[in-house]
Amino acid sequence: MRAYVIEGIGAFFLVLVYGMAYAALAPLAALAIGASLMALVYVAAPLSGGHFNPAITLAARIRGWVSWRQVGGYLLAQLLGSLAAAALVPLLVLDAAFVYVVTPDAVVPMLQALLVELLFSYFLALVMLLLSGGPGLRGHAALGLAVGLVYMTALLVGKNVSGGAFNPLVGLSPNLLEQVFAPMWVYAAGPLLGGALAGFTVNYLRRAEQPAATVSSTSSESS
Repeated sequence: MRAYVIEGIGAFFLVLVYGMAYAALAPLAALAIGASLMALVYVAAPLSGGHFNPAITLAARIRGWVSWRQVGGYLLAQLLGSLAAAALVPLLVLDAAFVYVVTPDAVVPMLQALLVELLFSYFLALVMLLLSGGPGLRGHAALGLAVGLVYMTALLVGKNVSGGAFNPLVGLSPNLLEQVFAPMWVYAAGPLLGGALAGFTVNYLRRAEQPAATVSSTSSESS
């Protein structure tokens, strides 16, 4: 249960920081988001693995670190946290005209947006899996720093192409609340495909290693 709670909290603050940073047009928005993700991964890695992203959770399932039952708990906690944050952002920025909807620019082909979301989600999940020791373990000392830097880099170079989600929670939660459905498939398909490919890649790279124990033996089944 603790793993699900921290995943919900982490997803909440990730989406909250993302929405407030870009609502304020903060020049260092990518830095703020990357730094917040770094901190969240460091504190949550021993409890849940520090996913806060369904694409990472899918990659961890393919790696054998979580069961399908645990995947359902992770996704529910992540979704609830992200929806709460997306609903709160307009209230906190105090702008009635503010609409927190992540969508690619109309002039950017959807295929191009899909590829950007896929490639950088793959990059993010690959780094996460290669540095992580598995759920319930701290992993490499640089885990949080590396994940935060990768996400910051993805935002800096990819936001103008795809909207810069690299996480279905970021792309789907605000769109669901605002009932903007046209681009939603990009933010589901791109990151999830990237996460799945990363999981299979790491399985290949470390095929001689035994899979880490699932989170059930460490945290998620704890009460």
